[in-house]
Amino acid sequence: MWERSAAGLRELRGVSASAGCPAPHPPIGATLATAAVVHADAATAPPLRSRQRPTPHRRRSTMELTGRDVDEFLATLDGPFVDSMRALDAIISEVFAGVTRELWEGVFWGGTEQQIIGYGHTVIARPGKPTVEWFVVGLARQKNHLSVYVNAADEDGSLVQQYKGRLGKVKVSSAAITFASIDALELDEFRALLQDAARLTPDAT
Repeated sequence: MWERSAAGLRELRGVSASAGCPAPHPPIGATLATAAVVHADAATAPPLRSRQRPTPHRRRSTMELTGRDVDEFLATLDGPFVDSMRALDAIISEVFAGVTRELWEGVFWGGTEQQIIGYGHTVIARPGKPTVEWFVVGLARQKNHLSVYVNAADEDGSLVQQYKGRLGKVKVSSAAITFASIDALELDEFRALLQDAARLTPDAT
């Protein structure tokens, strides 16, 4: 819940975070209600380019919009997670009908190369810092699992954390859900989480 991306190959910038620890940016909704709030192998912070010097021995996080057609991207996938990816895309797209569905690519936190489908385009204000653009919900295939990132929060904090223990056989971090198959998810609760994220981000385009 932190950053959102720009359209047309716009490069983002943010604050670096160590593996497994999100950078101290508030998630969407946290600017309206104090809260701290999706993981790319080793981190949950949004992939913005840091103004600080990169940590030695670690690649700088840089994600960009590609302009590539998402359906075309999904059609090219193969491997054990393909069916789950396509099924999840259908579920998320249904909840986020009417907003953008875009493909992000680049180096995510932890130095991993990522391809993330973003649903809902939003702008996040950061006190004393430039605004950033990012997605509300992101879907990515990792080497050994799938990740869903949910960048939304309310006065009670991260939505993902609020749904912890209700989503099935998954791992949950501050803003990310990881699992090996859609079969591991409690789909009714997952849909409810998505609906809450959409409700909390009415300005997403």
